[in-house]
Amino acid sequence: NIDDFNESQVAMRMEKPVAEIVKELNTTYEQAINVLQATPDELLAKQIRTPWQTEGELGALILDEDIRAHVMVHLADISGAIA
Repeated sequence: NIDDFNESQVAMRMEKPVAEIVKELNTTYEQAINVLQATPDELLAKQIRTPWQTEGELGALILDEDIRAHVMVHLADISGAIA
């Protein structure tokens, strides 16, 4: 269950300094970008439809929805936690 997973991930980081959590997030983001850069262009250009009915090129959807949007959610969570 995704909620249990998320709860366990938050619990693992509760005592960590914010700077360390942000560094971890940046490292994960960089790794995801490296994977995208190593992926063949013809695969990234493939047209897909996500389960939530978004259509477009695989690479653009991964970059925008799965990476950028996901990171922004976590940054907002961190900002809310330290406010």
